[in-house]
Formats: sequence, C-alpha cells, structure tokens
Amino acid sequence: MNTEVKRLCSNIQTFSRQVNLWSKEIFDVSSALKELGDTETWSQKLCRDVQIIHNTLEAADI
Repeated sequence: MNTEVKRLCSNIQTFSRQVNLWSKEIFDVSSALKELGDTETWSQKLCRDVQIIHNTLEAADI
C-alpha cells in the first residue's frame, strides 16, 4: 500500500509539472494571438489613413 501511495504521489507531481508547462504554453500562445490581433488592428488603421491621404491628394489633383 505504501509503495502505491508513493507511486501515486510521484505521478501526481509529474502530472502537475506537465499541467504547469501546458499552462505556460497556452499563455504564450494567447499572448502571441493578442499581439497579432493588435498588429492587425494597427495595420487596418494605417491602411485607412493611407487611403484617406491618397483620396485627398487625388481630389486636390496633386
């Protein structure tokens, strides 16, 4: 019985380490996705601004 409890404790510790590693990986992926979303939003705003400048210059016939 004592051996089984020790083995169970060892397995629980291993599982806990694996869960912690997965948790860190998920956090890293989530952060990267957020950063990509922020970059996408920024690029969309930049594209709109450039289009406005282009349209303004075209309307001014410059």
